[in-house]
Amino acid sequence: MLSRHHNAQARRAASRRVREEMRAFVRGERREAALGALLGAATVVLAVALALQGGPWRWAAAPLAPMGALQAALGARSFWRSRRQASDLGVALASDPGRFQHDEQARVARILVALRVGLALAGALLVVGAAVALLRRGDEAWSAMGAGLAAEAALLLAMDAWALSRAKSYQGALARFLTDQGARPTTHESGDFE
Repeated sequence: MLSRHHNAQARRAASRRVREEMRAFVRGERREAALGALLGAATVVLAVALALQGGPWRWAAAPLAPMGALQAALGARSFWRSRRQASDLGVALASDPGRFQHDEQARVARILVALRVGLALAGALLVVGAAVALLRRGDEAWSAMGAGLAAEAALLLAMDAWALSRAKSYQGALARFLTDQGARPTTHESGDFE
């Protein structure tokens, strides 16, 4: 009897830990999405301001405007999509922890692949932008475009590195959350409907 009570306590504790990690991960996704959308919008505003000022830096608007618009759109989409995600994940954890773990590990694995691709792309854009800015110093249009591309790529690189670190942490928490077919916390144990 004592062993069964201890196992139930251990399952509740594991469920609480993974629920807290899940919520932290989704909050982080929402925070990064909001930050990405705001920074993307600010980049578009900066691009418009640079284009309108008419100086040599007006050419930096060429890479900044489309990249900023894309960043703003993707960030806003991710922000609104993640709103319902926390609730859906909480229900999945409460109803079938084993399935939750399996599905969430697969989702996080896809996120990690996307982030690694994003890091590689941002790194390549940073190198290309910096190379153009340095190699075409005498041509203010190309130099400004290269600097704009490098600046935006550096921002994307930093954001993706931050997200990758957080996703790896969550992946580790999911891997530690082992459930067997009989380990199903009740709604009360999971705490998702309290």
